[in-house]
Amino acid sequence: MGKKDGPENLDLKANDESKHVSSASNTLIGDAQTERAPKKIGAEQNSAGAKKQDNAEKHSMSNSTQYPALNAIAARSVYYGVQGRLFPSMDQIRSTILESGPIGQATTHRMDSLGKAGWTFGSLGPSDSLITKMAGSSDLSSLPKRAGLSLLLGGYNDSAAGRITHNAFTSFVHTTVGLSNGADIDAANKYIHELAHGKNSAAYQMFESSPAAKMSLKYHPEAERMKHGKIMIEEELRALFAQVASNKSGARPISEFLAPHKSGIVNIPPEQAIKQGEIGRMVKDVWLYEGPKSLSIEDANKVANDYIKKTYGNLFVDGKINPAAEIAVAKEIAQLEVKAPTSPMDAAKHLSTSTFSPKYANFLSRGAQSLGSLGLAVSISDLRNQYSQGLAPGTGRLLSVGADWAGFELGLAAGTGIGKGATSWLVKLNPKIAMLAAPVAALGSGIISTHITHEHVSSPLEKTVTKKLGSLLE
Repeated sequence: MGKKDGPENLDLKANDESKHVSSASNTLIGDAQTERAPKKIGAEQNSAGAKKQDNAEKHSMSNSTQYPALNAIAARSVYYGVQGRLFPSMDQIRSTILESGPIGQATTHRMDSLGKAGWTFGSLGPSDSLITKMAGSSDLSSLPKRAGLSLLLGGYNDSAAGRITHNAFTSFVHTTVGLSNGADIDAANKYIHELAHGKNSAAYQMFESSPAAKMSLKYHPEAERMKHGKIMIEEELRALFAQVASNKSGARPISEFLAPHKSGIVNIPPEQAIKQGEIGRMVKDVWLYEGPKSLSIEDANKVANDYIKKTYGNLFVDGKINPAAEIAVAKEIAQLEVKAPTSPMDAAKHLSTSTFSPKYANFLSRGAQSLGSLGLAVSISDLRNQYSQGLAPGTGRLLSVGADWAGFELGLAAGTGIGKGATSWLVKLNPKIAMLAAPVAALGSGIISTHITHEHVSSPLEKTVTKKLGSLLE
């Protein structure tokens, strides 16, 4: 008799079938997982590779993008360095002076005449006799003060020692940060100023050349102090107008938009003070003279403005240099007396002792400036590392640095215009602040413009060039 399926047998059968279904299901799932596994692993590997590449690009970009303004300054250094115009020779400076219009020609003639009389020219330093006089001593304890004066002064005219100098360090800094269009032009502007002094050098030596001389002036009658203050304002006025006027003429005209001043923006304050009738106050408040401090603001301005009217007429016509006034100043400089120094310094200390001729010395100097500035730019912008990774990354970085530089120059131009307007307003309120307005506005605007340019132009440009050139070279 056949055995019937009871309830118990049905349960067992159902369980067996369920096990078969479950086993089959697990097999299918396992097969599916096995098939998907390589795809998942591949996707993960691709994702990791992409992330690694992105991180590498970000790291590469971050090497020079934290401070893009440094890229611009480095590029500027290369531009002037390869021309040998970061640390120019005296021959270069003299040539630049000669090219600066009628005043430059008169100044060059005076420079040559003084040289024949035993005067020397060069960069100032903390051990110079006039710096030592101004500091009060030559002891080691006065070194900080002498070093500070060496950085503060643009140059000086020491008639007793027969020495005229410029500040090579500030000329270099002005050039690299965009406040001047070449250290040769900056230095030439300083020499024009100093060489325009000389009409009242005896009065300067008597009352202004040292702390003791300044102290002696304080014990003179008020009338004599005021007379000396008047002399010093007139002396400084001639030098200031000479540098401003020569700054506007010459054989190297520069776009009024990109460089309103041939030697940079350092001449904006005295120019605006002259135009506003406040140059007397500026000399009184900013310069280190003791004499002008005896005058009130009104008297200081009256002295300056009366001297301008009597000697030159109108210095500016419709906001521009009056050619007749420029020629009048040039004639006055040409007529300044040439005297041999009363306490000459050892000329051997201030003249080149190089065995090379000036031609070879200038060539070596230019080569050193070129290599130094190029090394600085490569280091700051990380170009060496980028080119070591390939032509595409290096080229991308190079174009990025160029864009940063363009942004910096545009910012300088805009900031110069802003600074000029601010200076015109500030000379009547605070001449000391007015002296800083244009440089601060120009440099600040340049830095801000560089960062904006880098974010919206330089960085995208570098990525695009690196990617597209890299794909072409593959």
